[in-house]
Amino acid sequence: MINSTFGLTITFSRKKLRLTLLVLAFTLLFPLSACANNVKQPALPPPEEGKANVVGKVQSSQGEPYQNFNVRLAEVYWQGETGAYVLDESFSPGGISDADGRFQILNVPAGEYVVVLGEPNQEYKTVTDSNDVLKRITVVAGETFDLGTITFDY
Repeated sequence: MINSTFGLTITFSRKKLRLTLLVLAFTLLFPLSACANNVKQPALPPPEEGKANVVGKVQSSQGEPYQNFNVRLAEVYWQGETGAYVLDESFSPGGISDADGRFQILNVPAGEYVVVLGEPNQEYKTVTDSNDVLKRITVVAGETFDLGTITFDY
């Protein structure tokens, strides 16, 4: 029995009190446990004026993500119909994959690029299509370019 200063008397049995507390605890904790499995990626910030974002995922042919893996963009230059890509170790845009193999390259200048995977001064790979031709991407200012999942063996 609980007496309040307002003259109100509330009577609980121990069994009803336990049941009420159990229902209350379940109601509060269940939604929190359901949210724990729905971990979302952090929101991608919008690119700076005149720039874009590039996102994707890198994984092995067995589906294992490459963690802490360098993903760089080499700019493509054209002279007539002949093109070349240039990867500048200091200035080419790049990012590093997370534990799930996902990467973000933020504020990339608009232009045409080739995707380079790995260490530029050591072993690296370029992304190619099914005919083993370099895959070029065109990055448009103000947009996010999703490379999807890049599967390869390193």
